[in-house]
Amino acid sequence: MRVFSNTAVSVDGKIATREGGHAAFGSPEDRRVMGLLRAHADAVLVGGRTFRAWPLPLVEAGPSRRPRRMVNAVLTRTGVGPRAGRFFEHPRILPVILGGPEADLDGFPAGVAIHRCPVAPTVAWACDVLERAHRVRTLLVEGGGDLVFQFLDAGLLQDLYVTVCPRIVGGAGASTLADGKGFPPETARRLRLMSARRLGSELFLHYRVLA
Repeated sequence: MRVFSNTAVSVDGKIATREGGHAAFGSPEDRRVMGLLRAHADAVLVGGRTFRAWPLPLVEAGPSRRPRRMVNAVLTRTGVGPRAGRFFEHPRILPVILGGPEADLDGFPAGVAIHRCPVAPTVAWACDVLERAHRVRTLLVEGGGDLVFQFLDAGLLQDLYVTVCPRIVGGAGASTLADGKGFPPETARRLRLMSARRLGSELFLHYRVLA
């Protein structure tokens, strides 16, 4: 499975404010690029915290040419919160909830695919379920920072697309591109810059994760 991520960050690397709510840092061009990347994915995956802050469908803009519905998956340890709304009603997506043994996975509408891991869920388990049960071959990870770190830590993330937005957010504890427990200096992940584009005050970067 090919796994890549797409994240808009402030100059100081933040993807949200200290309060943790959804923050749209990017320009219309960033949203256009996001739509193009979604169009090349079979599924978009977010973490539970990201979903609770933004419980909306994640699809490409405009008409879809894909032969089947796009998977919108949420990986959560405790539960996702909302049980109704546009995420569960959008005709172009298949909602998939991936949860751990203690996650509240009851009460979802018909048509939502539920998968429960008997132990603490990992990103490797999530990828395996998405590939086997939903024929996902290309997975786009859209956050949050803890989920991106888990993919990097597991060696499963191959490419990062990053939009650097002309903002300074600050705030101790505000989520960043990659959170989690962090890497020690000797195992910090190395990247190769594949492309860079400037539009106005924004930078659009594509990095390859080196083995």
